[in-house]
Amino acid sequence: MLAAAVEDEVVKDELLIQEMLNQSVRFGGIYLPSRSLQTALGNYCTNLCVWTHYDECKVQLLGTAIPVFYRNRYLLVCTGHQLRNVDAEDVCLLYPDGSISVTSSGVRGFNPTAARDSDACDIAAFDFTEAVNDHQTLREGFLSFSMVPPNVRSNEVVALITAGYPSSEQVYDLSDNNHLGLVKRNLTAQLDGKPADDALVRARFVKKLDFNPDGMSGAPVFVVQIEGGQLSAYLAGMIVRAGKERCYFLKIGYIKAFLDSFLNEA
Repeated sequence: MLAAAVEDEVVKDELLIQEMLNQSVRFGGIYLPSRSLQTALGNYCTNLCVWTHYDECKVQLLGTAIPVFYRNRYLLVCTGHQLRNVDAEDVCLLYPDGSISVTSSGVRGFNPTAARDSDACDIAAFDFTEAVNDHQTLREGFLSFSMVPPNVRSNEVVALITAGYPSSEQVYDLSDNNHLGLVKRNLTAQLDGKPADDALVRARFVKKLDFNPDGMSGAPVFVVQIEGGQLSAYLAGMIVRAGKERCYFLKIGYIKAFLDSFLNEA
C-alpha cells in the first residue's frame, strides 16, 4: 500500500508539472515555450574541468559548474568540495568542441580549514572575464544573472529544473582518439520540506535517478513559479549534495552575497 501511494504521488506530480507548463514561461526578458524550457535552462551549466598536466589525459572532469555573467564579469561558480586536491590555477573552460582551454584570472573560495557550520561555506568562484573577452565565442554559455527569485508561497512553486554532468556518464577517449564525450542530464524536481540548514533547500526528483548522481554537485537549480497568473523562471541555487531520490541546493541569495564579496574585493 505504501509503495503504491508513493507511486501515485509521483504520477500526480508529473501530471501537475505538465499541466502547468502548457504555457510559455518568462525567463529574464524573454518568453520560452514550455516544451523547450528544460533544454533551454539546461544550457546554463558546464563541466568543471581541470588541466592534469599529463599528455595522455590532458583534462579531468570534476562535475558541474554554473557560468554566470554578473556585474560585468564572467564568473564560474561551483562547490568548494569539488576542488579538493586541485590546484585552482588548473581550473579551465573548454570550447564546446573541446578544442581549446582557457584559465581564470582569479579565484575566491572559503578557507577549507575553517569551521563549516553551514553548506553556505561550500562555494567557490572563478573570474574568467579576461579569458572570455579574448575568446568571445565562450560568452554564449554564460547566464546573465541580476536578481534572486521573488518570494512566493510554496504552492506557487510549480517545478524545479536542474542539469548536470554525472561523473560516471562522461566518456574519456583522449589517449587514442582525443575525444571527450560530455553527457548532460536534465532533471525535474519539486520542493521536499525544509532542512535544518537554513542556507539549503531540499528537493525530490520527480523520477528516481537511474544513474549515480556523483558529479551533480555544482549544478544550477532553476525555479518555475507563478507570479500574477504568469509562469516565471529564475536561477534559484546550486546543488551541493545529491542522491538518487533527493538533492540539496544552496539558495541563490547566499551565492549572490558570495559573488558580491568576491567582486568587491577584486
